[in-house]
Amino acid sequence: MNLNTNKITILHYLVGMILLAIYGAKVCPFLDSLSILQLIVPIIIFFSLALAVRLKLQKNIDELPLEKQIKAQFFLEFKIFMITGLILSISNILMYQFPLESSLKVIFGTLMLGIFIGIDQALIRERMTIKAYVEQKINLNVSDAFLSIPGKFITMSIVMVGSIATVLLMAMKKDLDWFHEEGIHLDFFKAQMSILGEISFIILIIFGYSLRIILMFGSNLRILLKHQNEALKMVAKGDLETQVPVVTHDEFGLMAEGTNAMIHDLKLQREKVKQTRDTIIQGMATLAETRDNETGAHIIRTQNYVKVLAKELQKQEQFNEYLTDENIEIIYKSAPLHDIGKVGIPDEILLKPGKLTDEEFHIMKKHASIGAHAIENTKGEMLDDSFLNFAQEIAHYHHEKWDGSGYPKGLKGDEIPLSARLMAVADVYDALISKRVYKDGFTHEKAKEIIIEGRAKHFDPIVVDAFIVTEEQFKAIKEAHE
Repeated sequence: MNLNTNKITILHYLVGMILLAIYGAKVCPFLDSLSILQLIVPIIIFFSLALAVRLKLQKNIDELPLEKQIKAQFFLEFKIFMITGLILSISNILMYQFPLESSLKVIFGTLMLGIFIGIDQALIRERMTIKAYVEQKINLNVSDAFLSIPGKFITMSIVMVGSIATVLLMAMKKDLDWFHEEGIHLDFFKAQMSILGEISFIILIIFGYSLRIILMFGSNLRILLKHQNEALKMVAKGDLETQVPVVTHDEFGLMAEGTNAMIHDLKLQREKVKQTRDTIIQGMATLAETRDNETGAHIIRTQNYVKVLAKELQKQEQFNEYLTDENIEIIYKSAPLHDIGKVGIPDEILLKPGKLTDEEFHIMKKHASIGAHAIENTKGEMLDDSFLNFAQEIAHYHHEKWDGSGYPKGLKGDEIPLSARLMAVADVYDALISKRVYKDGFTHEKAKEIIIEGRAKHFDPIVVDAFIVTEEQFKAIKEAHE
């Protein structure tokens, strides 16, 4: 335990000394007959010894496995107070020849303190173990030792109500005996006020302890609820790497286990969806590839170029919200569909080895709209179609130009989706360096020169700047996928 918990323990024992002395005088006429020194000195001596033993034995609790510390903490307090009560009772019997009734009241008083202080210290220990479990990333197996929260709450309630009732009955018996002995000599108004004062004092003290325990119990529940709610909020945002710490053997532990199982299942389902998505993209890209004279390497290279450019732009604050890691991955996976619309272009135009006529080029340009329309139809009733949204943007707008002279919509500047602006640079660069039946491939330097010339005309200036920064990565990708 740390210094703060030791201070709480010492305070508990100091308050316990005072309360036991007052309690004894209120419920036992024999203790009430003692002088203040006779009553207080033994309590101070035995409680001081009990506190010294308690602080020394605490080291043993700290060295126990975490799952055993809470229960051990309660029983340490309970046993120390029980032994202290027995010693005080024996001392009173030996020194003052008090009857058994008086001894039982002393024992009950110390046991009651032991229960209340034990519960309080156990709840403090519970908070410490929860923190330790979270820091060490340890999850309990709840089925090994289940303790019901309602059961714990009901037990604490019974103890608190029973304590109040028992102490009040003992106080009332003492006052009835007093009435019987004093009889008509009593000032009834003063007697009533005295009795009300005693009862109010007893209720106030037990209520104070009970309130502290309830607040501590509630505080620990809030910590567990916080863990649960934070994990659910992360899941709602799409983060399936989060986990709820399983740190208690109760309903919250079961809830945490259930939530973690749910998150695991959601993660598996998301992986299946991603696999399905990738399969759909691969299938559609392969379909386009079979109709085009471009190679599969072109598809691999361009999607890697796009990813490199996106990662570079991600470093700029203005793109942080758009170019998240997840969105970059989706753009990367969607890039192969940029020319999916070519499946709708006649072979005599698509596969023509020479330069296209103006009429043929007009037909060829339709592949952007055909591709976007095909992807739109593919989306259908899908609940999560974000990856196809990016694919549709890329297919539809990757031939748009920064100055508005592109097709099919003649979009200009930021009107063109960023995913398509990235694809434009990647696609043109690869077309330039690639060999075709109607041309030889350009060198990287020549392709770079053409890209730079197209800055703020064909291409987004920021994407061109990112290309210049990452040109070594472009060359590496080309060499790896020739």
